[in-house]
Amino acid sequence: SMKARKYIQIAVLFICLVAGAGEAFGQYSRYLPRPRTFALGLEGGISVIGCDVTDDFDHYVFEPYANLEFGYLASNAFKVGLYVGRGNLKSEDDDSNSVKNSFINIGITAHFYLQLRRSPFVPFVFIRVGGIFSNGESTYEGEFREGVANAAMFGGGVGFEVYPSRQLAIRIQGGGFWTTTDLLDRVDAGTMNDGFTTVTGGIIYYFNLRR
Repeated sequence: SMKARKYIQIAVLFICLVAGAGEAFGQYSRYLPRPRTFALGLEGGISVIGCDVTDDFDHYVFEPYANLEFGYLASNAFKVGLYVGRGNLKSEDDDSNSVKNSFINIGITAHFYLQLRRSPFVPFVFIRVGGIFSNGESTYEGEFREGVANAAMFGGGVGFEVYPSRQLAIRIQGGGFWTTTDLLDRVDAGTMNDGFTTVTGGIIYYFNLRR
C-alpha cells in the first residue's frame, strides 16, 4: 500500500542517518560474526494494517508483533533463513468502520549487509517471501463480517545490526509487506490488495554446529 511504501522511505532515511553517525563516531565493529555460521533471532515490535476499511494514517492502530528467525550466514554480506511471525492487525475510523485481525506469517528471508569501513553499525536490506494465515472480523458500512483469509505475501525493508560480540547482535528493522488477497479486512473493495507494515527490535545469536 501507499502507507507501507512511505514507511519504507522513512526507514531508508533513518538507516542512512544512523550509518553516517557511525562513520563520524569512528569505531569499527571488531566483533562481526564469522561467515558460515548459523543464526537464531527473536524480535518484538509493532504491526500496522493497510487495507480498504481505513485508509487514513490517523486511524491506524499499532498492534503487537513477534518474530522468530533461523538463518545461515553464508558471508559477511549475505544471510538466508526461515522465519515465523505472530501478530495482530487492527484499525478503526470515525464512521464506525473497523477491523480486528490476528495472523501468522511464515516463509523465507534473506538479508544483504553493507559493510561500512569505520562504523559500529552494519546496515542491511532484507526481503521476505511466504504466506500469511489470518482470522478476524470487521464492520464496514454497518455490516459485520468475520472469517479467515490465507494468502501469499512478499515484501522487504531495511535495518541495522550492532555486535557486542561475535555471537550476539542487536537488530532493528522495519518493512512493508504485500499480500495476494484483498480480504485481510474481510472487505473486497478498492483497486489494491491488503498489506501490513512491521517495525521490530531484537537479539540475534550466531553459533556454529561444528565441534
